[in-house]
Amino acid sequence: MIREVSKKFSLTETEVKVILFLLIIFIIGICAKYLFLSEKITEYQEYDYSQEDSLFALLGRQEEGNKKPSNLNSTALIDSEREVLDFNKGNFSQNQKLKFSTQTRININKAGLNDLVKLPGIGEKTAANIIEYRTAHGAFSKLEELLNIHGIGSSKLLKIKEYIVFNEQSDSIKNLR
Repeated sequence: MIREVSKKFSLTETEVKVILFLLIIFIIGICAKYLFLSEKITEYQEYDYSQEDSLFALLGRQEEGNKKPSNLNSTALIDSEREVLDFNKGNFSQNQKLKFSTQTRININKAGLNDLVKLPGIGEKTAANIIEYRTAHGAFSKLEELLNIHGIGSSKLLKIKEYIVFNEQSDSIKNLR
């Protein structure tokens, strides 16, 4: 019988045996489910979500009105910003870049790497490029010379131009510290 089926469907005898085995296992599984497991099926328990829905609505109103609900336990509120910061080991309280005012200026011809890095948009690599260009070509005499430095474009030059000077009279590097 297996040979006749294999010739009719152009399958090998082994393939027909595997298919028959799978069909038999499938039929046994269905029979076992309905005969033995039909009594053990439990009913689903219904759950009332009205309390969670009211809590969700209450928290939504709290954000809008920015007032604390009276019937809500304070431990139930979650400070999500604090939780996110707990995962990161970085120190966010110390800002690496200083906030500049227009009175604080750096002499671009005398500043070192640490002082140049304090300029907005200038990283260590760009600061090193400024020092390298300054030693190779001499002191800067005009603002447009900074465009020759790799890493400084017109937009970055606009950001830093009010914080740099070229002469020694308005040198105030010490004010940064």
